[in-house]
Parts: sequence; C-alpha cells; structure tokens
Amino acid sequence: MGKCIDCAAWRLREAGEMSRHGFGVCSLGERWKFLPPQATCPKYQPAPADVVSKRVAWLAKGKRK
Repeated sequence: MGKCIDCAAWRLREAGEMSRHGFGVCSLGERWKFLPPQATCPKYQPAPADVVSKRVAWLAKGKRK
C-alpha cells in the first residue's frame, strides 16, 4: 500500500482550511474525512511523479496562513 501523498485520489485543494495543516481528502472516500499525507489504504492509485513532487514541495513550506 502506498501513502496518501503518493496517491492520485488524495486532494489537498478540496480539504479547504484543513489543507493548511497538511491534510487532504480522498476522492474515493467520505468527503468529511481528512487524511494526513502519511496515511495508507487499500484503494491506493499511484499519482504522476510531477504531482507528487509539487505536493511534497508545498507541504515542505510548513504551516500556512
């Protein structure tokens, strides 16, 4: 199983205010459930490398305002 940060179904932008804290939502799960980048699940679908690198860079910026 892969991690959410590497998954095509994990969405940061759709998490609204929770994305500031590094949480995203899964397009294959409940819309109200926020998942951290290190979470895993059996529905994992690999995301393109360019998407993953942008996520990693954005999350590395730290706490957002």
